[in-house]
Amino acid sequence: RYFCYKSIDLYDKENTLIYEGDYVAAKVANDRTVIGIVGFAHEISAYVIFCVDYDEYYTLGSEVAEFVKVIGNVFDGYENEEEQNGQQTLQESET
Repeated sequence: RYFCYKSIDLYDKENTLIYEGDYVAAKVANDRTVIGIVGFAHEISAYVIFCVDYDEYYTLGSEVAEFVKVIGNVFDGYENEEEQNGQQTLQESET
């Protein structure tokens, strides 16, 4: 079985091209950060971020992309930044 995830022609805040199936961290209303998967919502004919932890989605457009960071994809998964920072701190303290 083959999967084809195409670029959505938007770049995140670190100038990384965003693809369908990417995991992203996005800053939304009230300075809340959500993690979600980029996909196409046929009901509204737009690319959206489907949140992993909440039953909600956010429309993804050029005005929002500056608040988004690609953190992984559906093939490789993702690591939470807090977990990464904790592991780096742990490794530094062991040396």
